[in-house]
Amino acid sequence: MARSVMRRTVSKLLVGAMAVGALGVGQIAFGGGVASADPVSQTVTTDNITATKAIDKPNAFPGDTVVSTVTLQAKGVDRYMQTFTDLPPANYVLQSVNANVWRGDGVSGGPNKSGQFDGSATQDPVSGAVRLDWKGSGNCVAAWCRLSLLNKGATLTFTYKVAANAQPGPRTAGMEFDVYSFQTTQRWNPLSQLSLSVQQPSTATTTAVTVPPSAKTGDAVQLSATVSPANATGSVQFRDGAKNIGAAIPVVNGVASMPHTFDTNGTHAITAAFSGSNGFTNSNSPGAIVDVSTSTSDDVDSTTIMTAPQTATVGTSVRLSAQISANGAQLPGTVQFYDAGNPIGPRIPVGNGVVAIDYVFPASGPHQISVAYTGGQGVNSSASMPQTVQVADAPTQPGGTGSLGSLGGVFGSLGG
Repeated sequence: MARSVMRRTVSKLLVGAMAVGALGVGQIAFGGGVASADPVSQTVTTDNITATKAIDKPNAFPGDTVVSTVTLQAKGVDRYMQTFTDLPPANYVLQSVNANVWRGDGVSGGPNKSGQFDGSATQDPVSGAVRLDWKGSGNCVAAWCRLSLLNKGATLTFTYKVAANAQPGPRTAGMEFDVYSFQTTQRWNPLSQLSLSVQQPSTATTTAVTVPPSAKTGDAVQLSATVSPANATGSVQFRDGAKNIGAAIPVVNGVASMPHTFDTNGTHAITAAFSGSNGFTNSNSPGAIVDVSTSTSDDVDSTTIMTAPQTATVGTSVRLSAQISANGAQLPGTVQFYDAGNPIGPRIPVGNGVVAIDYVFPASGPHQISVAYTGGQGVNSSASMPQTVQVADAPTQPGGTGSLGSLGGVFGSLGG
């Protein structure tokens, strides 16, 4: 006998919830204002099954990560779920799925005892739907079956990322599932009480890329991108021409960097593409050229030695220096100082082999300082061993709060 949805109950969790259709505290009028950070949810029931879908970021920006959590429970008559399909908003790209369920009869089984679901969770490229399957060895409810037992509860967690090119506007979401002994799919699409949208990013960004002017095949060099404003959230994808270099790197304090080894000679045009989140716009850097060549037997090895103090104080300038040598050869290329892999100041021409900068540490704690020499025609690159500088907070002055100094420093070259 076919079963139909018998009743539906709806609850919506919003700070200062108002009547449906009215704006509540923390919500927005689309196209302006500040997007709500409060989760929303809707609960539905069918027969003796209750299902609740909650979305943690209902008014997301392109590039945001959004988590959709579904909880299911059955009371009284045992219910075994065969499949569940999540129907996310348009332009939501699946990142991961986690299911915490009981398999089998709930006695001989256990939470995820036979796996959280069968096969792999993939997203339909057209509809965006994500389907989970618990049919296992067949449609049966005996102890050896592997269906999901809803009487023990089930929690399904879907993590999505809003596509960087998602157009702003309202969104809908839904869900559906099939239960053993039901002859119809239980479907709610859309879940009409979930008020969702993709917002227009409002804070403009700029991105610049820093690369060495030259490199040798097989030698790692550092690629770095600086995003402004420094509080921008998102990630940077480095590219060599049209080809991605590795995975996207999260931006921290306005900087993203990674090591990279070129495997072909020639001129390489490196760019950095910033994908913003939390209201920051996307931006792309201009290209920067790296001339890559292969070391020959005639090339001279170089040595880089760095000198740094063991201790420093926030707000007080210290000198970092490097000495580069290459068996009497002329020294082409540049030197770059780093703090935990993040560039400090600009690249500096090597000159006579001694380079220094005056640097003000912005924060207390251990800082791992290093320096790298790019090398160039006839000379191989090299890097110093990292050194740890222990940085203390500035002492509090009587009647004052002390000084945090500045992020920058005075940069220069000795003998350059």
